[in-house]
Amino acid sequence: MSDSSQRIASDIDQMTEVAMLYYLENVTQEAIAKRFDLSRAKVSRLLKRARDEGIVEVRVLQHPAMNNELERALVERFKLDRALIAVDHSDPDTQRSAVASLVANYLNKTLSDGMIVAVGMGRNVGAVADNVFLPVTRNCTFVCAIGGSLKAGEYMNPDHICRRLALRFGGESESLYAPALVANPELRGVLINIDIHGQPAVNAIQGRVIGLTVQELFRIPDVVAIASENTKAAATLGALRSGVINTLATTVTNAHTILALDEATRKA
Repeated sequence: MSDSSQRIASDIDQMTEVAMLYYLENVTQEAIAKRFDLSRAKVSRLLKRARDEGIVEVRVLQHPAMNNELERALVERFKLDRALIAVDHSDPDTQRSAVASLVANYLNKTLSDGMIVAVGMGRNVGAVADNVFLPVTRNCTFVCAIGGSLKAGEYMNPDHICRRLALRFGGESESLYAPALVANPELRGVLINIDIHGQPAVNAIQGRVIGLTVQELFRIPDVVAIASENTKAAATLGALRSGVINTLATTVTNAHTILALDEATRKA
């Protein structure tokens, strides 16, 4: 190893050790400075570099007291077991991560050995696996609730999400070796789409999707729906009205929009 490579490795080791002491063992910067014979400013710079270079990931979780009234309104209106509401962010990736963090936290508290978790498709579902940070071991099996799609890409396909979740939780994953969408209804059982009133929708893909049906979803004790984008309020409302959802994870803006839209479109 060259001298420059050794220096880089040494810097990384020092950053990691300093970060672990500060963030995991609650050792003060002053105490760290004395231990390593460094200035307080040098310790501060090392901690900043550790964050900048991805050694440390800082997460700010929303306090449970925030948005309690909004959560209660959703639970009462749509007969949910729970609602998880994330604060609004202008950046879509940050917003998605905020909602996914709530779901990851919920799974960490809820999953136990022997559970089977059916996993869907999409960026929001995929982000959940990326936001499981606590070292946990759950002997669970993650299975695909729908087939895969080349158009979705690796990150958003349920098979890859299952594998990432299994890796994060120390469980196992099972693949569904089938496409998400086939040419005609005869090739599979129907997964019915839901319109804004919670009724089966008639559209071009009805009867062509390979995955769990609405009737099968009703048999699952806890169906978790995740929506971070503000464009999904109407679709989320339709899914809520179907009665199949137990846990909703979304944003403050979406929650307000869903409640207002429900009021405006409710059938007499």
